[in-house]
Amino acid sequence: FISFQVPRLLSGEAFGFMTKHPGAMVANASIFGFWHKLHALGGLPGDSPQLINPVLSWSFLCLAGGLILWSSRATRRSFAAAFKDNSDGQKARIGLLVQWLAILTLAQLRSPFLPWPYGVITTQLMCLILAAQSKGGMRFLAIFGFVYFSFYLPFSAGSTHFNFIYGMIGTVLMILISGLALVVRQNSNPQSHSAQLHRAS
Repeated sequence: FISFQVPRLLSGEAFGFMTKHPGAMVANASIFGFWHKLHALGGLPGDSPQLINPVLSWSFLCLAGGLILWSSRATRRSFAAAFKDNSDGQKARIGLLVQWLAILTLAQLRSPFLPWPYGVITTQLMCLILAAQSKGGMRFLAIFGFVYFSFYLPFSAGSTHFNFIYGMIGTVLMILISGLALVVRQNSNPQSHSAQLHRAS
């Protein structure tokens, strides 16, 4: 295993079936599957891109990791509030749940192969919570995302190209919703209301 399979895992050769079978490419919701779909649609010239591209993988990891670390400040700020039996405590608990769902979604997207049903379930749950708790554009995006991810890929009646495009939009939506959820989480302070009341008193 160490001498044969591990090098194949590191190079992506063990997942070669994802570059040969359109059904596997369609079902792959990961960031790597995005580029293979784009190549299959003629959006990338040359040979098929590497499954595990070092530049792509490290760039996405650094971007997602940086966003997660940045949003972690909100976790420290609201962890104590989550144990309170009041409205601030409820908001803090919901915020922590949304944050962990967003982190889990971004971590899944880093995988070489992320089957569509497994990848979208965390995003769907996050969209349900955001639709109930958010307002304006974020609520609309959450509702749209929930409906979008409710359809199973690949569509039996759709063409392969349509499935590719639908899957690529889904990957972008997963990144967008997860990233915005972390940004909104960081900018919200579950203790702000209590702090304002304390200052007023």
